[in-house]
Amino acid sequence: PLAVRTPADLVAALQHYREWAGKPSFRVMAARTRQKAAASTLCTALGSGELPRLDVVVAVIAGCGGSEEDQRRFATAWRRIQLGQLAAGPAVGERALRVVPSAAEAG
Repeated sequence: PLAVRTPADLVAALQHYREWAGKPSFRVMAARTRQKAAASTLCTALGSGELPRLDVVVAVIAGCGGSEEDQRRFATAWRRIQLGQLAAGPAVGERALRVVPSAAEAG
């Protein structure tokens, strides 16, 4: 997972991890995580090219029986992609957010 660069790459790595783990059903994966992510959420995350939420990425790995080290590796990859997207700024046509100081900061 540390070589991934895009959301689609991360989803593909998650799909490969699931295959490597014997392709457990999404219900089994959800049960292994004590329903931290619903089966439908896991299915949607692995069927999309969008960047899943971090908790869903970790749930996929845990649901496949992955170790804490594997979870950390995928979380690191997710953070690198997320930070890259934030650094790139808003996409064309999206409005940028601006920080508005609080009354105390505005002084």
